[in-house]
Amino acid sequence: ITVAVVVPTSVSVSPASPTCAVGATVKLSASITPASATDKTGVWASSDATVATVDQTGLVTGVKAGTSAVSFTTNSGNKSANRTVTVTAP
Repeated sequence: ITVAVVVPTSVSVSPASPTCAVGATVKLSASITPASATDKTGVWASSDATVATVDQTGLVTGVKAGTSAVSFTTNSGNKSANRTVTVTAP
């Protein structure tokens, strides 16, 4: 039996302009194409955890006012996308 592995060709992150206040959260989501990709898992990361942190479900928490690029990288195919999250003062 041969199982065809479909590797992701691209990934996008939404919403387009995420914003949250210090201490609040905003949920990001990753869309992987093609829809038939075998492995749709990946890793979320924040470029500046002093401004915003992100858990592995895409939930971003504002830490201090500023901006941070939050990225999602697929485990299969190593495709990546990010959004700049703006954190506002409470």
